[in-house]
Amino acid sequence: MRNVAAAVLAAGLSTRFGDDKLLKKLHGRRVVDWVIESLSSLDIRYKALVVKPGYERFFTSLEGFALLVNQSPWEGLSSSIRIAVRWAEPMADGLLLLLGDQPLVSANTIRRLLTTFLDGGYDVVAASRGRVPMNPAIFSRKLFPELLKLAGDAGAKNVILAHINNAGLIEVDEKELFDIDTPEDLEEAERILGRL
Repeated sequence: MRNVAAAVLAAGLSTRFGDDKLLKKLHGRRVVDWVIESLSSLDIRYKALVVKPGYERFFTSLEGFALLVNQSPWEGLSSSIRIAVRWAEPMADGLLLLLGDQPLVSANTIRRLLTTFLDGGYDVVAASRGRVPMNPAIFSRKLFPELLKLAGDAGAKNVILAHINNAGLIEVDEKELFDIDTPEDLEEAERILGRL
């Protein structure tokens, strides 16, 4: 059985938001805590949270997660992905990457991704909307070298597309894939949660 590690990427600079969006309250909890709690409810042995320097203090009571500090968050999302891959390499056959600004992703969706990855023999398994791959996604160990070559603020979508012929795409309700980039997005996430 393949062993999957999971990392929540939470070291972004929140430039479009104008303030640290991941620490903002959403329905009484910090935005990033929604993702952490969904992941914590699952039986995943190795979990990590990637944060920017100085933000460790906001997660001192976090249990069951390795706290990884991205010393170069200005390099973009790829720098956090590389940190997560290097952390996962010694112990994992796959790496689940979740974004800290996607608070509505459910534990059930994460479970479906894991089951498909563990049972399907895919190189990559990703959430999708209309067969378009999205985050979160799980990457097999054989793709780690490609993830380590990512640069700038590009995520791993090009790695998924390069292996689309051996990718498992899991259709997910678009509400779950909603990400928060602006204060208006945060308000919309509040409305979505209010309707659930």
